[in-house]
Amino acid sequence: MLVITRRIGEKIVIGGGVTVTFLGFKGNQARIGFDAPPNVSVLREEVFSKVKDSEEPGDFDLVQGGGLSSHDFDDEDGEND
Repeated sequence: MLVITRRIGEKIVIGGGVTVTFLGFKGNQARIGFDAPPNVSVLREEVFSKVKDSEEPGDFDLVQGGGLSSHDFDDEDGEND
């Protein structure tokens, strides 16, 4: 595992056209943004597990590129951010 330190506004570039931007911190949570091409899925681990374990193909509304639309999962506070 690569461990690095980033400040707000700094980015990490991952192969395949994926860029991770550190947007800020709220308490013990980091807010990060992902820029990725449409053919690359970016999913939180718990969302990925639910999709992988889903037995019903219609359980999740997949958008182009294999990602999920924002209405499929809300944050703990009920927001899609």
